[in-house]
Amino acid sequence: YRLWETSSEPTIITLDSFAPISAPIVQNGMAVIPHESGMYIIDIESGEWVSMPIDTKVSPILGIGNTIYTFDGNKLVAINNQQINWETTVTGTVGNNLALDSEIGYLYSVNQEGTLYKYDITNGDKSLVYNFNERVSSEILIDNQGNLYLGTQSGFFYAMDNEGNVLWRVYLAEPITGSPVIDEDGLIYAIVNNTRIVGISNADKEDSKLDAKIDNIT
Repeated sequence: YRLWETSSEPTIITLDSFAPISAPIVQNGMAVIPHESGMYIIDIESGEWVSMPIDTKVSPILGIGNTIYTFDGNKLVAINNQQINWETTVTGTVGNNLALDSEIGYLYSVNQEGTLYKYDITNGDKSLVYNFNERVSSEILIDNQGNLYLGTQSGFFYAMDNEGNVLWRVYLAEPITGSPVIDEDGLIYAIVNNTRIVGISNADKEDSKLDAKIDNIT
């Protein structure tokens, strides 16, 4: 909030004693913080907050209209105005990633068995997209054309469209970890085994433009 520019004092909002399990997600005056017994929903301007009893271990996503998408046990739920709009039972075991493409209206998540599903954000309807037959170890990146990028435990990095058609894949020999990103030129950066960054060009998938060693990544 650039407090150093105005010499303002920060607003301190005191919550209860539950320990947060991830960083806050902030959008349009709302902050959402999952904690060990549920999820805080905070109105930043007023400082008012509630704690909903949601069983989640994954960072929630804030969508259009401040709708919150998150897991609650073995269900994916959409929450608005502290009410559950819809809920959908997850096939298999809930995974550790969740991604939103608000342009076409889908959420994406891979379960622990390595199957990618997409969920309609209006009603939670579920469709199978792709079965990797192994654990997906990275987060999901979505580009501005709706294509998906993600990596597996065995070291394959995939690009696919939202129907599950594989556009290309690259073998990087070690687990793909963390959150891939893409720059304005279409170069994709993936973290490999928490120790190095690899840049993958759409022009040549086998020869990366960047292979930089990095240390102490956790």
